[in-house]
Amino acid sequence: NEQEEIKMMSEVKTNDDHRTKKSGQPSVISAIRSYVRRAINTPSKSNKVGKVLVLDAETTPIVSMVMSQTEIVNQEVFFVEQLGARLSREEDQTPAHHLNAIVLIRPTLENQPKLLEYFENVRYNELHLFFTNILPQGYLAAIAQADQSEIVYSVQEIYCDYIPINDDLFTLNIPRSLDTHRDTPGWTQRHKDMFARNCSGLSACLLSMKKRPIVRYQKSSPLCKDMAFAMARLMAKETKLFSFRQTEVDPVLLILDRRDDPVTPLLSTWTYQAMVHELLGINNGRVDLKGAPGIRKDMREIVLSSVDDNFYDSSKFLSFGDLGVRIKQLVDKYQVKTNSHQDVKSIEDMQRFVDSYPAFLKQSSHVSKHVAVMSEMSRLVDLRQLMDVSALEQELACTEDHSKAIEEVTSMLQNPKIDINDKLKLILLYSLRYEARSREINEFKASLRHRFPRGRRVSTVDYILNWAGSDQRSGDLFSNKSFLKSSMNVLQNALKGVENIYTQHSPLLASTLDLLSKGRLKATEYPAADGRTPKQVPQTVFVFIVGGCTYEEAAHVSSLNAQNPNTRIILGGSTIHNSKSFLDDLMSLYSGQIAVDLHVDLK
Repeated sequence: NEQEEIKMMSEVKTNDDHRTKKSGQPSVISAIRSYVRRAINTPSKSNKVGKVLVLDAETTPIVSMVMSQTEIVNQEVFFVEQLGARLSREEDQTPAHHLNAIVLIRPTLENQPKLLEYFENVRYNELHLFFTNILPQGYLAAIAQADQSEIVYSVQEIYCDYIPINDDLFTLNIPRSLDTHRDTPGWTQRHKDMFARNCSGLSACLLSMKKRPIVRYQKSSPLCKDMAFAMARLMAKETKLFSFRQTEVDPVLLILDRRDDPVTPLLSTWTYQAMVHELLGINNGRVDLKGAPGIRKDMREIVLSSVDDNFYDSSKFLSFGDLGVRIKQLVDKYQVKTNSHQDVKSIEDMQRFVDSYPAFLKQSSHVSKHVAVMSEMSRLVDLRQLMDVSALEQELACTEDHSKAIEEVTSMLQNPKIDINDKLKLILLYSLRYEARSREINEFKASLRHRFPRGRRVSTVDYILNWAGSDQRSGDLFSNKSFLKSSMNVLQNALKGVENIYTQHSPLLASTLDLLSKGRLKATEYPAADGRTPKQVPQTVFVFIVGGCTYEEAAHVSSLNAQNPNTRIILGGSTIHNSKSFLDDLMSLYSGQIAVDLHVDLK
């Protein structure tokens, strides 16, 4: 039986206790890292040969997020090859029998013919095949038939089919992530593939964490329902794979819809990781600084990694102000080591100090890149007046005061120093809260229409109301759907005051998780797809947001995990949004193509 052979060959023998953080909590980074190390260090017939690591376009970022190039080389890997790339380069067709190939790829139909090419022109001594998910029917048979030279030494499934970002955050990097929100009768094969990718990535996360959870879903979302039942069917079909040691309290998988909270992706969040993504963009841990004035050549692209950058790992949830203080402390520390007596008081002083000390740079490259990132973010904050913009964003998201909102939004729209894209975000936030005010919304739209090519970007106001207006959302996003809730919200804000105007907002996910932690998340609104009824408050929770999550939500989840050491929440999403990616995906949903409107760049 082919499927039985696959399961026997794919049984993962790694220690149940993945290498974890000091907290002792399970970590998606540790799980993926453990799998990758296991693949690279797989036993061979001969220990005297070197290794080549073969990756595909999707496993490349997965590996890069958990292991540096230096660490890979230290595992006796001579070089990394892209699956299929060698086929187009004649110079690479020469035999390399002194090398074993460690092939770590996704088991897709697209990858299969590229893999089979390795058997037609036998180049390596051995092939060790590692697939990041459950092999489709017939996949193994095709490999066996093609392996006439018997160079395949091992075949295994290792469940690393997702990209770990933080210990408790992962993404699938699905482009145009909102497209599956179209009605299913209109789905093309691409939409079906996107849906399947959401399911396969999520199942890999569960397998890597060795959990078979109760599957709950947002009942108001047909997409969440379809995905929940698909996950329940998969776990029922693959009973042996999901037969993990039972715990007293069943874990829970909660599948949510991005549509229910369109506000969070539009807001500027003042924690380090979220700010970098919003202002500069983080792409598989890489940040492009080429547009920063005067940036050194070696700093034009930097890597932010939770694995090999302790400063970033411990600072990613710090506020912008606290981050500046921490970087200054590090600079002061190294000034003492270099016997420098420069007076460092500002971000500009720190940048000048770092630029002037090559020895310092060599010893502390991590610190130098963070100084460069913070210097550029500080410049953009001043240039775009983001302190003022963000304060108004928070007011629109958290406070019901229409007359004040009209006055302040109008003032911002008339300010020529405000970035056109920030103005659009303010209109979107106003429209979501005050969507019945169609006259004012149309006036705001008209004021920006001439600033965008053909006015298309302004159409996102109509798109977001059509897709995620109050009649499309199930939750009480603004706590104003009833008089009682609205009154209570005003009273609570008055009693607690506002400690920081830039951190007033809490994502809708916060209230959902709060209800779940108290056993008050209604089964009528979040039913279970697999028929199992949660009897106790879960200690392990997986949350997956179809359509993408945000770094603000990730920061909240990390905070909950830190506050409750006996509970573990892992957040995942189709992608990780900043405001630009969210609006691009929204335009794609309605236009059928990737948004090409100019995202005006004032950097």
